Amino acid sequence: MSLSESDTHPDAAAFLRYLGHLHELRLRGVRWPPAVFEALLNVLSHCSWEPVPTRQHQGRLQLLYSQRPSDDLAYPPDPIKGQPWYFAGTNNRGESSVEGFARVGAEDFLGGRLVSPQFVGCMNWHREQRGPDVGLVFLCQYEGEVPSHCRWFDWDQRPDHMVEGHRLLAERVIEAIRNGETTPWFVDDPR
Repeated sequence: MSLSESDTHPDAAAFLRYLGHLHELRLRGVRWPPAVFEALLNVLSHCSWEPVPTRQHQGRLQLLYSQRPSDDLAYPPDPIKGQPWYFAGTNNRGESSVEGFARVGAEDFLGGRLVSPQFVGCMNWHREQRGPDVGLVFLCQYEGEVPSHCRWFDWDQRPDHMVEGHRLLAERVIEAIRNGETTPWFVDDPR
């Protein structure tokens, strides 16, 4: 079934003008208002950069997890468990991977940086409540200071309270490391 413009919005011309405005903001590097961004994520499929920061510490590989902010609209804190853990990443805003990882670093890893990204797989979060997403997963070495909202865990451990999709991502990364996989993988959301 196909709908006409008048069936999809009472004022299609106004809607298209607003989309044009959002496009102009993106071209200028201006972030969209959070409520608008979240609403669009729920309607359209998107792609995200999912760097998994790593380091070697005392002979063991470790992964760096971050906590979501306490005022997070997408994944608010649990009243008992607190802020959920995840791998800091970002939605692709029409940019190269170098630009995307630089943005993740500037927003989430002040005093540190992601280097030597190695593509390891994709997560197709088609059941994500926030909206459908394909996460491009990269193992990256991490250099520098660790921000206060981040914590290292041994590669085969993960935090208990995590963003659900990132729990699935962590489980797949741990499985790939455990099995010595070198071929990129693809996972459909099992939820």
